[in-house]
Formats: sequence, structure tokens, C-alpha cells
Amino acid sequence: MYGQTNCFVLPRGKYLAIEVRPKPSMNFPDPETDSMAPHLYICGESSARNMAWQGFTSKLGEYKVMATLEGWELLGRALSAPLTSYEKVYTFAFVIHQNGQSHRRRHFRPPAMPPPI
Repeated sequence: MYGQTNCFVLPRGKYLAIEVRPKPSMNFPDPETDSMAPHLYICGESSARNMAWQGFTSKLGEYKVMATLEGWELLGRALSAPLTSYEKVYTFAFVIHQNGQSHRRRHFRPPAMPPPI
């Protein structure tokens, strides 16, 4: 995503680290890196499956899971994101509150901010 400044994760969400074989046409932030060397992408299972069918992995329709993570393990971590001017972007909690009427509220609040009044 162009201009990405941060990344939100669900603290109780399940995430995968999958191996991705970049194509020469993919734009990565570090031109010094061998473009054919594998990269790790952190994503949900649905995204991993979609990327596998879009040709991001070495075998069409298959992806190699390098690690399984929970969202809370990713909070506050520095990540590299392609197509952004920042060297690192950080992960924040994406918390969904649900009240009795089944409406969802999305609450974006970095951990260092005070609670809303």
C-alpha cells in the first residue's frame, strides 16, 4: 500500500508467516536485496491462500507456513512494508468492541494513548 504508516492487527487473531518468492516485477524497498531471495509475509490464512493462487508463492495454489503467530505477539513490532517512504512501520492493536445490539465499533488506539473519556 502506498504511504503506509502503520499496521493494525487483531490481538487475538491468528496469523501466518509464509514464504513468498518475489517476482522481478515486484517493487521492494531495498534494491540491494536479491530480488529472487524468499521473503516472509505475515498475513491471515485467507490472504495466504489468495496470494498462493495469484502466483506469489513458488507453487501455484500452495503456500509454505514458516510460523504461526497470534496477534498479541506482533504488537509493537517493527515491520518493513513495500511502497512506503518509511524504513519501518509499527503494529498497533485493532480492537473490535461489540455491544448487545450486535453493532461493531472499531477502536483505533495506540497503547501509549490515554483511554477515551
